[in-house]
Formats: sequence, C-alpha cells, structure tokens
Amino acid sequence: MKVETTRFGTVEVPEEKVIGMSHGMLGFADKKRFCLIQH
Repeated sequence: MKVETTRFGTVEVPEEKVIGMSHGMLGFADKKRFCLIQH
C-alpha cells in the first residue's frame, strides 16, 4: 500500500504492517487503518 504523507512524501507500507481498528483512535475516530513509520 502506498501512503501519501506531508512529512515523508510517498511511503510504501507492506499490507501486513497496517494496523486496523474497529473504532479508530482518540482524536481520529473516523480513521480505521494506521501504520507506524520510523524516521
């Protein structure tokens, strides 16, 4: 999956590294998929 970010540009994230949440996170209630990016 390719992710567009304002800080890092386009980042390729393997699908197995995507974290899915059924209710989202605090402050991001409408977002259900996340990934951690090292910089």
